Formats: sequence, structure tokens, C-alpha cells
Amino acid sequence: KTFDAVATQMNVLAARLARDYPDANRDHGVRVYTLTQGMMDEGSGPMLSLWQASAFVVLLIACANIANLMLARAAERRREIAVRLALGASRARIVRELLTESVLLSLIAVPPALGFAWICLYLMRISMPARIMRFVPGFETLGPDLSLLGFTLGLALLTACVFGILPALQAARSKVSDALKEGGRTATGRQVLRRAIVVAEMSIALPLLVAAGLGVLGTNRLLRGPQGYNPDRLLTMKLLLAERNYPDDAASRRFVERALEAVAAVPGVERVTVANALPASGSNSSTAIEIDGHPVDDPRNLPTVDNRLVGSQHFETMEIPLTRGRGFTAADREGTDFVAIVSASMAAQYWPGADPVGRRLRVRYGPLRASASPWITVVGVSGDIIQDWFNRRNVPTMYRPIAQVPTTYFGIAARTAGDPMTLPGGIPRALLRIDPAQPAFEMASLRQGLHRR
Repeated sequence: KTFDAVATQMNVLAARLARDYPDANRDHGVRVYTLTQGMMDEGSGPMLSLWQASAFVVLLIACANIANLMLARAAERRREIAVRLALGASRARIVRELLTESVLLSLIAVPPALGFAWICLYLMRISMPARIMRFVPGFETLGPDLSLLGFTLGLALLTACVFGILPALQAARSKVSDALKEGGRTATGRQVLRRAIVVAEMSIALPLLVAAGLGVLGTNRLLRGPQGYNPDRLLTMKLLLAERNYPDDAASRRFVERALEAVAAVPGVERVTVANALPASGSNSSTAIEIDGHPVDDPRNLPTVDNRLVGSQHFETMEIPLTRGRGFTAADREGTDFVAIVSASMAAQYWPGADPVGRRLRVRYGPLRASASPWITVVGVSGDIIQDWFNRRNVPTMYRPIAQVPTTYFGIAARTAGDPMTLPGGIPRALLRIDPAQPAFEMASLRQGLHRR
């Protein structure tokens, strides 16, 4: 079957499930990917392209260096070449000889280049965390092979011909009478050409140097700069509730409440929250929305925002500022009016120049987004955060109390009084006392999560 046919069939199946089981398929849709697309991180393609572009620029710089050295060598040999020309050697033969030397030098450089590449690739492979490596298809088998050998040989021959032809032509075009003297027009012309290559080399190297410097500064700002929340002293972990033990919303809600109480009681924990997608966790949840007062023309083409289901102390625990309205309280639970807090970017996008507090919106779900949740009232506005370093920066985000919209997959974040890595033993034991068959996983400090991402 074709990819489009499979996507059509999956959409039909998802629509049928949403119609027959609306509760279980709330806020769910279907997207069909190939295996490679499904495993690949969204940022890996552009990053690999950037690496390839940088490697190409480095290759140009190296070739310019070699061309300049060959010009200098040809300048030292100009008397020898002039004698050969005087003895009857053709200029074509001189060019062939010099090109042959260039090709041999390039081929001799291939074995050490492949050895150095093998060492570098090996070091890259063993230093890459497994949880990140899985998003780059083929990275675990990265290494020299026959295709790389053929590519390297072809590239060596190409660069030898392209960057060796200029010195060869320059040497063959020398006037015999001038070459037999010290200096002369040809020597001056050769000096001008060498200087032009140096200028071109610097012009190529400067953007690469600037880009590398900006990359270092950007990475440092990412890891150490403002995130919109405080990542220090935060211990994070993930949980996935088994459906057989937590078959409905009430069971999930009870576990979350007991888990928050148990973790908060661990010595050294100051505050604790839950969220269906914590920052720097590698996961995300988004949903289509409908704004009250803005009629829906096409349910399949609705605005989409990041969807966060969080605990009542989420903003205090993460130290995300509330710029307007109020935060969540224990009163925002099942059976009460649905409420939400929106990020500053979402408020600016959907209520520009107006106060979003008191406005209403609702979630559209299902494959065709034909179903809608009850109206949700905005009660506050929060600051923007960096959810993911590559493509989730200051994205319009809607926060909802997890007590009103329970989920079986979520993360716990505990703010500690000291180093969060001194508490990993106490928190899992507290959770296992609630349910011995329900372990937490991927436990780490949020700072570690930022470095891994």
C-alpha cells in the first residue's frame, strides 16, 4: 500500500474509534509517519545539515591552503619548469605532471584521513547518550565503510583536480625568459594570485568562526541563561500508570493526589508538582482550541497550542511567574467549572491588547476535531518558558489542572532544599508505598535534563 492510502485508512479508523469510544479517545488524533520519520528528532535534520555545511567550509579552507602551498612550490620550481620548457617539453606535459603530483598527494592523504575519521566517529558514538542516539537513525552503526572509502577517494580526486589545476596552469604559462631571471612579471602575478587565495580563505574562515562563536554562546545561554522557570534544585521523574490498575479518571486522580502528598512529606522536599510534559523532558502535548467569539469555519484547520495538565502548585514549584489573574488552587478539581491559565505568548496571540482573564475557550478533539469540551474560563496569565531548546521556545501554552483532566502519563517535579540528587532514594520509596507495582523512571535533576537535550 502507498503511504497516502495507509494514512487515509488510519484516519478512518481513528474517526470510528472517536465516535464509538469518545471518552477513551478524547484529545487524541492520528498522524502517520514512516519509521525513519517517527524515530527522527525534529532538530536532527537541520543540525546534521549544519554540520555538513561546516565540514564543506572546512574542506574549502583546507583546499585553499593546499592550493597556496602548491603555488609557493611552483614558484620555487619555476626555473626547473622554464628549463624543461626550453628543452622542448610541452606546456600540456607540464600541466599533466603537476596534476599527477596533486592527485598522488591527495591519494596519499586518504588512509590517514580515514583513520582519523574512524577515531572521531568512534568517540562521537560512545559519548552520545543512548536516549538521544535513538533519534538519529543509523548513528549507532556510524563508521567507515566501502561507501565512505569510495566517497573519500572521489572527493580527493575532485579536489586535487579543481585546486591543483590553477597552480599547474600558472606554472605552465610562465615565460621562459622571465622565469630564468629573479623576479619578473610572472613572479609578481603569482604573488598576486597567492594573496588573492589568502584573502578568499580568510573570507571563508571568518563566517565559520563567527558561527562557531555564536553556537558556543547560544549553547551557554541555553544551559545557563533564563528559561522562564528555575531549573535549579528540581528533581524530575516520569510515571506511566498501568491501565489494568488505573482504568478510569477517578483512579488516576487518586494516585496523583496520594503521590503529591507522599513526595511532599519526604525530608528535603519543599514543593512538588506534576505535569503531563515537563520542560526538557523530550515530550510534548498539543491540542486544537476554539476561542469564544471566534466562529469556527473549518474544524480541521483550528489554532493549536501546547497543552499542559499540571498540579495546583505547579507555578510555585517551577517558579514560573504569574503576571495576571490567579494560580490554581485545590478547589479547581472535578465537578467544578473548568479553568485554565494561558502563557503570555498565547494571550498576546489570541487576545491582543485585551485582558484574557475571564475569556473562554474550549478544546476541539477527535480526528476531524468535530467534538468539543465544555467551555474553559481563563483565570490567569503566566510567563513564557523554554520547553525544548530547538523548537518549543515561548510557544503559546494552555495550563489546566490535572485534577480536572486526569492523565495516566505524567512527570513529577520536586523542588528540594539542597542538591536534588541527594534525594533519589527517598522519593521512589515514598511512591512505592502507594503502589509497589508502579515504579518511577528517568529520574534526574532538571539541570541534567537541559544538558542531555
